[in-house]
Amino acid sequence: RLLKLASAHGPPRLVIATAATEPGYDERSELTGKTEALRAWAPSMPVEIIRRGTSTADAVAAMDRATGILFTGGSQARITGRYRPAGRDTAEVLAMRRLLDRGGVIAGCSAGDAMMGELMLLGGDNARALGSAPVSGREPDKELRLGPGMAFLPWAITDSHFFERNRAGRLVAALEKSGRRFGIGVGEDAAVEVDLARGEVIGVSVSDSLIIDAASLERDGPMRRNLRARLIRQGDRISLRRFMLRIHNSPYPYRYSRGVVTRWSRAPTKTASHRARVSRLSRPPISGSVPLSTAHNNWAIVPTKASGNHTSFHVGRTQPLLVVVE
Repeated sequence: RLLKLASAHGPPRLVIATAATEPGYDERSELTGKTEALRAWAPSMPVEIIRRGTSTADAVAAMDRATGILFTGGSQARITGRYRPAGRDTAEVLAMRRLLDRGGVIAGCSAGDAMMGELMLLGGDNARALGSAPVSGREPDKELRLGPGMAFLPWAITDSHFFERNRAGRLVAALEKSGRRFGIGVGEDAAVEVDLARGEVIGVSVSDSLIIDAASLERDGPMRRNLRARLIRQGDRISLRRFMLRIHNSPYPYRYSRGVVTRWSRAPTKTASHRARVSRLSRPPISGSVPLSTAHNNWAIVPTKASGNHTSFHVGRTQPLLVVVE
């Protein structure tokens, strides 16, 4: 799917970015695996490597030649520390946005998934994130932590290894803390495509992922109520229309570079296991496969180029993101 998206407007040319990965064996292993996988499908396709230490001039030149970028796994903080430190745009980030604007694709594995949003998860487990277990000074990595992401996906927080590492609770807590409405949890061996121009989330893998809508989230002691969740299965196209922003008292106020509210559209439901209301989400253990019951309707948004509190309406060429967890 990555190659198809990267060749939508001409011959594909991929960049593999390894900023998330520790130098040494891990980086060599990631590069070997990713390059061989790409070569299996497109033996003659040009593939360039951008390491953490690659100069800005060389990195920007490679990105401006590319039709797609694939971020390897590791630590999402390493990605933003290199390319968007403290939420500040660099020349490399501007080159990545130019790639999206000309119809290219940005994809990421694991940490490359988690870094997609304006905000990203940096750490935390379910119990401490939901406030049902004390945070020990000896375990700071288990406290819920958020920070600026790469801001490719302005209206959602993404999380990786979602079901396998039981991360539903911390994603809900992140939505509550940040005031963001949507969370996308990508399972292992799963991939989710996000069409930024049309505001669609598309399931492209056999393995499932999950989208959580926290628009009506209410807290009752340790309980979180009135969440909606929908499995993202292979072939699913979820249109996120008429999404209403709820601004909470949060240390992370909304700041959209691409976002707009558009009209509501009702769509027929499939099954109760596809669209549902999650009535309660409490203390762990919380299964990654959040209980799904009452059938509900689709949601959608059409992102656009906008800034501050100004909104404009525009549907341009497809701007895809592909989030993948291996």
